[in-house]
Amino acid sequence: MQSNQLLDTVLEKDSQYFLINVEGLDWCELSKQYVQNKTPEECIIQWTTHEHPSINKSEWTAAETRKLRQIASRHNNRNWQRIATELNTNRTAADCFKQWNKQTSGPRKWTKEEDEILARAVDLYGEKNWQQIAGCLENRSGQQCLHRWTKTMNPAIRRGRWKSEEDEALKNAVNMYGVGNWVKIQKFVLGRTDVQCRERWMNVLSPSVKKDPWTEEEDKELKRLVGLIGVGKWSKISAEMNGRTDNQCWRRYKVLIKQDDEGESTTNTPSENESEKNLKGQHSS
Repeated sequence: MQSNQLLDTVLEKDSQYFLINVEGLDWCELSKQYVQNKTPEECIIQWTTHEHPSINKSEWTAAETRKLRQIASRHNNRNWQRIATELNTNRTAADCFKQWNKQTSGPRKWTKEEDEILARAVDLYGEKNWQQIAGCLENRSGQQCLHRWTKTMNPAIRRGRWKSEEDEALKNAVNMYGVGNWVKIQKFVLGRTDVQCRERWMNVLSPSVKKDPWTEEEDKELKRLVGLIGVGKWSKISAEMNGRTDNQCWRRYKVLIKQDDEGESTTNTPSENESEKNLKGQHSS
């Protein structure tokens, strides 16, 4: 079901009803009947942040942007829900933050202090009130806080080696939802994130992953592709390696480089640590 179908469905009720009581909808039944590929929570978020008829979706004016900056400055660039309310132009808190954030460029790394504040805010407000949580941090949106907590900071996230029962749970979930629906799949593998589930499946459990020893022909092809595409472009390289994952290609190339280094004078080649650093530095490509 597309978003316009969701809009048509909920507008069967008087729109003023939703202006007063968003929680009055049976979101579980709505998602079950009309949006089977979305959870009730996802429907609520879509409605309240994108589809609600009261949301202002027009282009930002210069005057509105100036007023936004003034209000944000008074609040030390925090508490975007309050900023949106004071702006009083029917913008969502997320839209206000996005417009203000255009002044800055590029992603900003989370600091240790921010992580500590985030943890305390989650303890205070719980794991659903992300706009309130974002109000405790400077220049962070609710979406950024949600992402940081669920992907990195949540103490419930399991680290390290996967257990056999986790692998079985992951296989069952993939069979149920299909490859790619990692947000839904992760709910069946307690303590693992969607990213962890994807990496485990794509690099280890997928039937398409080739687990045989590397052949001489594969080694030659790997070297050729690295020379053609470049060191660190492992996703692109693996796509040409017929069953070898990006992780496998990266690790195998490390072995090949080490073998080459051992056959040459150490005075003419970088150290093993330097070689590995150069390779791993671009592993995320």
